[in-house]
Amino acid sequence: DLARRLKADFVGSLDDKPRERQDIAICTIPIWSALVKALENLDKGGKLIINLIRMQNIDKDALLNLEYSQHLWMEKKIQTVANVTKKDAEEFLIIASKMKLKPEIEFYPLKKANEALTDLKEGRIKGSKVLIVG
Repeated sequence: DLARRLKADFVGSLDDKPRERQDIAICTIPIWSALVKALENLDKGGKLIINLIRMQNIDKDALLNLEYSQHLWMEKKIQTVANVTKKDAEEFLIIASKMKLKPEIEFYPLKKANEALTDLKEGRIKGSKVLIVG
């Protein structure tokens, strides 16, 4: 929902295929098959951004399905993003202000931490959840 509201060109499950190949894709799912699918749907010269700290090993055999001509050829790029530099943040804030991007934040008092965790577990996440201590 958040990606749709932010006007992403394509939002879908692993089984969904975009109508056209994408110039850029952001992978936020920590499984290898998602990475392979994203590369498959990139256009020539497209860029895949992997926004994860680590990947799970449950399906790492999915990498065996990589075919150079389909997934990597034509100058496709893969970039990982683990940390943000000060310059990155400054550039993002300029773009976000032009887009009038508003963060979605839901606050929970500490005594409702279990409710926040349940919302997180059940996918009722819109933006960020913040626990208020004190």
